[in-house]
Amino acid sequence: MDPNKNTTKEAKVSIIMNCYNGDRFLAEAINSVLSQTYTNWEIIFWDNQSTDESAKIFQSYTDPRLKYFQSEAHTNLSSARKNAISKSTGEYVAFLDVDDLWYSNKLATQLAEFQDTDVDVVYSNYNVKNEKNKNVYIQYKEKELHDGHITSKLFKKNFVNLLTLVSKKSSILSLKNIFPNNLAFSCDYDFVIKLSFYFKFKCIKKPLGNYRIHNRNDSMPKWYHVKELQTMYENLKNEKIMQTFTEAVSFKLVIERTKINYLKHKIKNLG
Repeated sequence: MDPNKNTTKEAKVSIIMNCYNGDRFLAEAINSVLSQTYTNWEIIFWDNQSTDESAKIFQSYTDPRLKYFQSEAHTNLSSARKNAISKSTGEYVAFLDVDDLWYSNKLATQLAEFQDTDVDVVYSNYNVKNEKNKNVYIQYKEKELHDGHITSKLFKKNFVNLLTLVSKKSSILSLKNIFPNNLAFSCDYDFVIKLSFYFKFKCIKKPLGNYRIHNRNDSMPKWYHVKELQTMYENLKNEKIMQTFTEAVSFKLVIERTKINYLKHKIKNLG
């Protein structure tokens, strides 16, 4: 759809920006929002008790659309995301972590897709920037991305990065047990699966942002990633969202692949 012909032009987008000691790339993330061609947005900046310069950097901006909130106590990411959403005032919700960035046409392109009234969630492809070797590459081939009711496909692989997702806020609020307290690393994956179980997704096959890999983020394999996926498996099964034997097997394979990646990473580091 044409992003210049946008019936949702007046709708506000609440951008959830969770932060814990994220000062290194924070200005880039904020500036990528300020550069958006779609201008009716707010940033809900949730400071999870940072001890670095994050608050100072964020509060140096004078744009009234940038709204600062500080957590009363440090929590895991899942609780922080849920708390930030509770402060949002927009009709749509998007997510941008402090080490990632958006391209200037992201919101305009995605909001145009909501002209289709059957669509509740829009996501996109994205580029990956590896700070170690400075490589930038597209994450997915077009055939790996899917539209419509995509839950069964998500049990095989999480191809929806939260930095690319825009959802109707009403859809998010209708869900039960979003961002459960017993998940941190896996909370975004869990959230996307739950959202997909009830709502129709639309995909923009072209990249609309950069996901950054660096030595301070949580992208490298760790054993607790495996444990969280096992917890997530039990949660989804108990909540009747994992409904078929095929979905259960698919997700078990995701857990096994994560175990293998962890072991490979550990052996490589020992070598």
